[in-house]
Amino acid sequence: MMQKELFLLWNHASVKVMDVRHQIVRPGEKQRFDPLPSSVFLYFIRGRAEVLLDELAYSVRSFHVIHGGKGLTLEITACENDAEYYILFYKAVISLPCRQEIMQLLERRNWFLAPYAFIPQQSVALFDQVEKLHAVWQANDADPVRQLRARGLFQLFVSELLRQMDEEARGYGKADLVSQAKQHNYNLFNNENHYRKGEGEKVQLFRNGTKGKMHKLMLGLALLLSACSSPGNGGAVNSSPPQSTQQTTEASAAANAQQAKQQQWPRTYVDATGKEVVIAKQPQRVAVTHFGMMEYFFALETPPIASTLAERMLGSFETLKPYAKTATVKDIGEVTTPNLELMTELEPDLIVAFSGTHNDVYEDLSHISTVAMINNTEERTWAETLREYAKLICKEQLAEDYITKLEALMAEAGEKLAAKKDKTVTFLRASGDGSTFYVLDDNDVSYAFDEKSGLGLKPPGQYKLEGDVVSLEGITVLDPDYIFLVDYLDNMDTTLAELNKSKVWQSLNVSISTKGPLAVEYTTKELLRVLAE
Repeated sequence: MMQKELFLLWNHASVKVMDVRHQIVRPGEKQRFDPLPSSVFLYFIRGRAEVLLDELAYSVRSFHVIHGGKGLTLEITACENDAEYYILFYKAVISLPCRQEIMQLLERRNWFLAPYAFIPQQSVALFDQVEKLHAVWQANDADPVRQLRARGLFQLFVSELLRQMDEEARGYGKADLVSQAKQHNYNLFNNENHYRKGEGEKVQLFRNGTKGKMHKLMLGLALLLSACSSPGNGGAVNSSPPQSTQQTTEASAAANAQQAKQQQWPRTYVDATGKEVVIAKQPQRVAVTHFGMMEYFFALETPPIASTLAERMLGSFETLKPYAKTATVKDIGEVTTPNLELMTELEPDLIVAFSGTHNDVYEDLSHISTVAMINNTEERTWAETLREYAKLICKEQLAEDYITKLEALMAEAGEKLAAKKDKTVTFLRASGDGSTFYVLDDNDVSYAFDEKSGLGLKPPGQYKLEGDVVSLEGITVLDPDYIFLVDYLDNMDTTLAELNKSKVWQSLNVSISTKGPLAVEYTTKELLRVLAE
């Protein structure tokens, strides 16, 4: 399946080579790309190394190929001896419009961004292509068609890699390495000599370079052959000393834990539109298109890098003010018209939007990054919504821990407020004209009135007005024992001046979004503080 999907994408991709580098990592040294500026192929030709792509770990030796996507963190550590490799930076795009099959594949699994590894059966053929590509790239501006040559050689490298992957999938036998050398080494020299023919002084430079290439190739083959034919083990690989039972058990447990982490990505999330959204790796740079989403991601210990109305909300909501001191959240404008240019500059690896609210900008957002649409009309509780966001970033256990903690706090508060259960409570939000108020429906503050999983408070007789607007006189008709006003603190003085004219008034100055997990926790504590007096 993987080979077929790769064939489909590469056959329809427009490719640009961004850079070609020849790298050597000394023993104990590390080379790090954080993050990768583009997608890459790494082709190791000598030595052993430990390679990390985000949380994926690979132990590699000569002639291993590793692919990584843009935005991943790459770290390479040499083991024992020098590790030598080539790294090919590239960008591949699918031109639109394209076949529905390709669009569905890109949404499900974008192999240009996904990490994977392969051990080629015929390594010399790949070595040929990558050496030619590096030589062309080193020509710099001296070659007026360098980019064209590079693109062609890069595509030959990819096609050879895919051919070998296909043969391995079909179960074809592995070619003998010495036979590969006999078949390809002479051609390597002759083909490159023909390529350089007629270039005067450059011919001798090439010949000197070829000697170095042949030395590296044969050294790599020698190391690999010696590893595969250790004396006394019948040709089996045994490159490490015997381990104790405890060491073996610990190593096995660590390997299992690492494998479990690897299996979590990529993951597919079915969003509110029914679309299967493929998330290649754990998102580190999340942009949210509605400010109400911020506190969910703060609760899940993943501060968003951008939000609509971020500046105002971080400075106004009591639940968000603490995070304004520790997190940098870029303001990307209004909810329905987010600043697309700024979002592009920020390079998020996941954009979270509301179905319905952001349908008109979905296409634009999808050109920036992976987009997950969340249902904002469905009547989910705060806990159900928190779980939904947790699925996007693989923080399900953290969500459950937060829910357990908050439900315990609410249960404790409910017990302490039992003496006030005969008192009625209502929540109001100013409508903006200074004289009318929205009565918050049970979807916003259901936790305050739920007897089983909430605080068990008592609403006034006309509580469930489902967002109706009431005047000051209407508040008098509701006649609650306690009124909790939900508004911005900078508006509170004016609002209170009007409300103080009412005969029924005892308020709590709260500036929060009433529905999110941080708001539920904050409101619970404030209700307990005020009502327990």
